[in-house]
Amino acid sequence: MGLLFIAGIGSFFCLSLIVKIDVKSQQIHFIYPLRFRTYSYEFASIYGYRYKYLPARIDYKVIQFKTKDGKKFTISDFETENLRKIEKLCFDYLELRRGKSFEKLNEQQKRGELRNSKDFDIQQAKDIRFFLILGLAISIFLIGMFLTNPVQLDLNILLFLTFWTVLTISMVFKLRNIQRTIKDRTQQSANPDL
Repeated sequence: MGLLFIAGIGSFFCLSLIVKIDVKSQQIHFIYPLRFRTYSYEFASIYGYRYKYLPARIDYKVIQFKTKDGKKFTISDFETENLRKIEKLCFDYLELRRGKSFEKLNEQQKRGELRNSKDFDIQQAKDIRFFLILGLAISIFLIGMFLTNPVQLDLNILLFLTFWTVLTISMVFKLRNIQRTIKDRTQQSANPDL
């Protein structure tokens, strides 16, 4: 267990990445905050970006950048909350490519890649929605069990109920956001552009 913990900390240390896209200066900055390293590139120095889709309990999307000096930088929606905003900026200012070799795409292939990306977003949101509904049902069930059984409410039970109530409310808000994502991405799927 100790080795797994150390490996996890090491991965976090090595892989933590912040991406900043500065439209005014036409630059993209890849910042590794825990390694105190920053790589800055002009948009013209970026060879392109591509999508990857990785399997997990809930599959996730990765955007990989390749620079003209051969470096690759990867971010995913697993650890990046604003990946959709970054994705839009990539579409507007960088070249969409595909495959490990970052092959150049014609317009029809680009539309296909964008369609696959939107379809993935919809399916991922539906998977998240399923797990949120399941978690919500379990939370409501647990809260109901505590409220209907005549138990003496002590501090531990009150803390537990407070935690589950806050968790349940946050799941409701997250579920609402997921529904909005599904609706937005479904409407966009007819549009070839992001």
